Amino acid sequence: MLAKVLNDLRTASILSSTGYSSQAATIVSSLYESAFMIAYIGDNDNLANKWIEHEDATRLVITIKELTKQGLKKIDAPNYEELYLQEYNEYKQSSMIKHGTVEGDSVIAKFGPEASEFSGRFFLYTYSLTADCLNYSAIGFFSLKGGKRMKKVVALAPL
Repeated sequence: MLAKVLNDLRTASILSSTGYSSQAATIVSSLYESAFMIAYIGDNDNLANKWIEHEDATRLVITIKELTKQGLKKIDAPNYEELYLQEYNEYKQSSMIKHGTVEGDSVIAKFGPEASEFSGRFFLYTYSLTADCLNYSAIGFFSLKGGKRMKKVVALAPL
């Protein structure tokens, strides 16, 4: 699943930087779900088996909102009770774009590539959100080091 997160990051970066920001939103929301699933499962065999045995491909084993909360709690994120709402709201933004940006009573669909201010802002937003997700998933994935839970978030270098 970590390989999927990294491939999603690369794909979203390519799409965003070439003017396909709305399409990148779809990838970013999927990246978010995978990254938080890694943080949530961590080194817990029971949660891993629950994920493996889950048969409904249209739903995750846990709601996205609860996944965000439990993922942050699992990695001992400071102020996770407040942070999960902030992260979840950012996820909802990418999901809103994925399902169609609503402006008034219209759904906005633009042909790409798009070199607008919105596209540039979304590129920066995408990078910020994915960097956070990668940090959370890395902490979850490497949750044990020498028998002790890692406490430090390591900043990831730009790709």
